[in-house]
Amino acid sequence: AITQLRAARTGPVCDASWPKGWSPERRLAVERSLRTAGLDPARALASLDRRVARTLELRERGCVESARGASERAEWTRRLVCVDETWAKTGRSVAALVRPDPAQVREAADELAEVPPVERCERGSLSAVPEALAPAQQARYEALAETIQRLETDSSVKPPERLAKLRAMQPDIDALHYAPLDARWRWGLGHALSDAHDLAAAAKEFAVSAETGLAAGDDNLYVRALIAQLHQTRAGSADQIALLESQAEAGARRLANPQVDAQLLIARANVYMERGDNAKARTLFERADAVYQQIALAPMAMHVMVLQNLGAICLETGDMAAGDRYLDRAVELARLRYTDAGAPYWEARGARATSYLFRKDLAKAEPELRAAADGIERTSPTSGQAGMLRAYLCILLLGKNQVADARAQCAASVQAMQALGADTPAQVWPLTLSGQVELRDDHVDLALAFLERAVRLAEQNHVRPIELTVAQAYYAIALRAGKRTADANALARIVAPKLRDPAVAESRGDFVRYFPELRAQASP
Repeated sequence: AITQLRAARTGPVCDASWPKGWSPERRLAVERSLRTAGLDPARALASLDRRVARTLELRERGCVESARGASERAEWTRRLVCVDETWAKTGRSVAALVRPDPAQVREAADELAEVPPVERCERGSLSAVPEALAPAQQARYEALAETIQRLETDSSVKPPERLAKLRAMQPDIDALHYAPLDARWRWGLGHALSDAHDLAAAAKEFAVSAETGLAAGDDNLYVRALIAQLHQTRAGSADQIALLESQAEAGARRLANPQVDAQLLIARANVYMERGDNAKARTLFERADAVYQQIALAPMAMHVMVLQNLGAICLETGDMAAGDRYLDRAVELARLRYTDAGAPYWEARGARATSYLFRKDLAKAEPELRAAADGIERTSPTSGQAGMLRAYLCILLLGKNQVADARAQCAASVQAMQALGADTPAQVWPLTLSGQVELRDDHVDLALAFLERAVRLAEQNHVRPIELTVAQAYYAIALRAGKRTADANALARIVAPKLRDPAVAESRGDFVRYFPELRAQASP
């Protein structure tokens, strides 16, 4: 006999049906869909077969154990809720695996790898049993959860549109008044805000998602929300970061989910990168790389990002051979996952191109940057990533003293970033570069306009301190070039100590040429 908990959850009911949404026919459909999306179905199907078998085994055991007495029934009622909730997450990913859009199928493969292993329901800590829902409410809950997941996995829905659609769901979310759904919805809002570069608002939504997930007994969502908070606040205070790390690590141990472990490794690595500790960051990213090699059901988006970060760290620390290996792996993995019709493939190409620029191999860097920027504009014109690559092209061309072409690339970069929002802080860097271009051509008034806006946006938004420092440094230079001496000197005295950071050596060189009297304050 096989146990299956019904929505009312009054006790186990034994039957021999497949888990909801699974059948031999669905398995064949998944196999066809994965092949059509260009993915090898072997690992995904093997994982699904194991999940189905373990789900059936645990239901059968629960049915047997529940018959022994009241205490056993109470214990296995909780464990079977865990089994059914875990399968519900699996079922949503399975439904997404048979969509006609290959990009959505690949996203669903990632989602499937993230579902907690059902084995955790058999042992260790369990989530609290959520409040029982009536059948109509249960159906509404499942429909809304499916809508949230569909919005997250549909690459054709851009961040501002996704954010608007998620916000429009609030009346339905509030009407159901179900903590697990509210936590999931706020998690989606947090990611949409992050993708729209509103990092402060994203951090707040992730904090609420974590609190609500914990109250709902959803450890999986609780830990993921903490990890997302860690990403958003990695430049925060040491105490704040330490608290988030300890909470996330404790939750991750309870989950025993390798995918969550990998995501926590990535978040911690980003913290160390922010602190400039590349050795620790590299160790953590390498551990995440090993986890993804073990668990990936198909080439995963996060794995591509891990390899790109490893490449960047190795290049920055002088390990050029390892950097090239990681970046080449990232490009190949992105090609396998997305083909050249997907923007992330071109983003991986762009990351490799910036490594050529970093090493001043301009002969390789320029054509690769142009190809990657063009590719992203074709495949994801509103993502902002093309704007980043245009900014790098601006730097390259300015270094070659091709000022007119540099100006065009900077203008294209600003325009691409503005697609993310009129006041998006993503404009800070290309606006700063535009100011540098105009300074090179002695167009002081234009330079002042660009740099004043860059500084204003940087001060009003959560940007990396280095971005604000560089924008302020060139604004001070433009103020002095424009004979606004008092304003220039006041700002220069503020920014000079910030230029001791080795990462801003080039900006420091430009700054001390205009403010030689502050050389000592700006020197490392």
